[in-house]
Amino acid sequence: MWIENARGVDQVTIRVRIEDSQREEAVTQEFERWCASALPLALFRCLRCIELAGQRLEVLSQEPGPVPRRTRILRIGAAGSAAVITHLVARGAEGRTGGERLG
Repeated sequence: MWIENARGVDQVTIRVRIEDSQREEAVTQEFERWCASALPLALFRCLRCIELAGQRLEVLSQEPGPVPRRTRILRIGAAGSAAVITHLVARGAEGRTGGERLG
């Protein structure tokens, strides 16, 4: 539902009930994939932090990439963790966004 003049909020929590064990397994695998790569987090400009299955990932820093207004470099990881992944995110001429892990 879209509320035209709604107040802005700093945090949104979404909870989904999963009643089927096959879907639960598929969702768990997808969360594990996100936690291992975090690239999907880089593709959403408005998404800065996500907690999946108890693991919190966030955009730790962002800077312009090598092509002005078309690329950005994001460092994504868990705050306080040494495991930080760097991604180059590029926006194509058609407005589509893609990313690549840099390290």
